[in-house]
Amino acid sequence: MNESVLGVDADNVHEAARLYEQCGFRVTQRNSVLRKAVAGLP
Repeated sequence: MNESVLGVDADNVHEAARLYEQCGFRVTQRNSVLRKAVAGLP
């Protein structure tokens, strides 16, 4: 195994991303999740 990958919620109040950076990980990509309510669905 040459690398490992983590997914972290950027809004995590416990600052998980900072913890992982202190362990040697680095941010290489940022993603956005977009949501929209659809009428008629629960």
